[in-house]
This record gives sequence, structure tokens and C-alpha cells, in this order.
Amino acid sequence: PIAARAGAEMHTKGGKGAKRDKGSEEQELQGHVLVALGKLALQDASLANKVSSLFLREVEYSTSPVQRNNLLIILTDICVRYTSLVDPHINKLALCLRDDNLVVRKHALTLITNLLASDYVKWRGTLFFRFLVTLVDNEPSLAAQARQSLFRVLLPKSNFLVCYSHFVESIFVLNEHNGHTIYNTFSNCPATERTRFSLAGSEHADQRRTIYRLLL
Repeated sequence: PIAARAGAEMHTKGGKGAKRDKGSEEQELQGHVLVALGKLALQDASLANKVSSLFLREVEYSTSPVQRNNLLIILTDICVRYTSLVDPHINKLALCLRDDNLVVRKHALTLITNLLASDYVKWRGTLFFRFLVTLVDNEPSLAAQARQSLFRVLLPKSNFLVCYSHFVESIFVLNEHNGHTIYNTFSNCPATERTRFSLAGSEHADQRRTIYRLLL
């Protein structure tokens, strides 16, 4: 039901009188199919195991924001029900934190925050550093939501130890410095993911400085 409402929200952005072309109708139909398949997967561990890899691939490569949004929500539900299937791939869900579509980014932030707050997933791999980038999102309301989620909900769970233990490495990651033997050694991180979350260069200096100040 959540996925269906989210998809409907994205489809109705054009207004009640907006005309729907064949392509958008096909995308909506595909969205409903994904939601239906996701509901079935929640009731069948074997099916969930088979489709989760498909969903993870599509959430990364689908050109439809409606589909990416619905897949994100479906995968979150699967993670709650069958944590071991999605938890190792949480960084793929985190890609949605830098989605071109604002609605997808907002839902990604809310859902990933909920998973972390409920201990369904942990701050593994690059997840913490991907979350940091949302603190300086171009949309002020989303950046404010990210700051509220991180500093009022998530970090207090560890008495801010996560923040302390990741601060130095955040400098290396946000600047894309790969020359250290300990920090930012995520060898399995695809170049496309690094590019999507990149805050390197003088043009992003103010954003990096804002993140450092917030962490301190």
C-alpha cells in the first residue's frame, strides 16, 4: 500500500487534468506489477531470495522514478522481513539518496533512517559517508530532514561514537583521496557510485566544510 501511494503521488504531479501518454501508462502498469510481486515475495522466503537481486539491479538502473521509488519501498519491506537478503546490499539502496528525483531522495532518506533506527541495518561500508552527503542536499527541506535524522535520531543511539570514529575517514572519502592505506579503501565501490556522491574539488569546498562543522 505504501508503494502504491508513493507511485500515485509521483504520477499526479502533473495535476488532475494532465494527459497520460502510452509510455507513462506502461510505466505505471510495470509499477503495479512490481508492487504485486513484492507483496508475494514478502509471504515467500524462496521467492524473495529470487527476486531481491532483480529488484536491486532495477533500483540502480531503471529510468523510471516511479519504478525506482516503488522498488526502494519494496526492498525496505523485504529487508524488514528477511534482513539477510538486503542488508549486505544496503549501499545499493543508498544510491537513491542521490537520485535525480526529489521524491525518491526523500523516501530513500526516510526509509534508510527507519532501517537504521530499528537496527535492521548497520553503518557498514560506505553507508555513513553516503548519508553525510544528504546533509548538504540542494533541496533545503531534504538537507534539514537529513540533519534531524542523523543528529537527533541515529547518532544518539551510539552516544555519537559513530560520528567520532568516522570523522577522519570522512575527510578522505568526501575529498575522494584514495592514497591512504587505511582510510577510504572501499575497493569494491563502483566508480559510478563514487561519482554520484562526489564532493571533491574546490566547487564543493563549502559543502564539505558544512559537513565537517556539523560533525564537530
